[in-house]
Amino acid sequence: MGGTRKPGMLIVGGGTDAPLAEQQRRGRLMDIRLDIPGTASFGPRVFVQGIHDMLDRSGLTLADIDACVLPEGNAEYFASEYGTAGLSGPDQALLGKTIVENLTDVGATGSAAVPLALDAGWAEGRIRPGHTVLLLAIEASRYLYAGLTLTWEAPFPGQ
Repeated sequence: MGGTRKPGMLIVGGGTDAPLAEQQRRGRLMDIRLDIPGTASFGPRVFVQGIHDMLDRSGLTLADIDACVLPEGNAEYFASEYGTAGLSGPDQALLGKTIVENLTDVGATGSAAVPLALDAGWAEGRIRPGHTVLLLAIEASRYLYAGLTLTWEAPFPGQ
């Protein structure tokens, strides 16, 4: 969805491809720039578009979803903007009952956020065999999203 839009996040130099000591010996250290106002205003649109797109592609509605697994607290971050971004009031209520995320437990984990939240939801019993699960990842560097829907089959841990 980003197209020619200014990135919400830009990592200019370096990365996390090497240990910190090795990165510090480089001429240019990692430089992360985050457009907080941009992600706050445009990010919810990406989030809502991602949900609509995933539901359209899977032939499901929010009422069919038992668990919606999101990265790093995006649900809370965007919650006040759902309506402006195009999510109806009834859909907001349905979504609120199904959100699975764990930012407060694990912190910002980047690419691992969705799998970690999925695992936590399963371990806590919020995701059970037969549940329809929507996984949605959002990337602020170019306002991209990716996701999938699946039927959960793994038994509750310890069973």
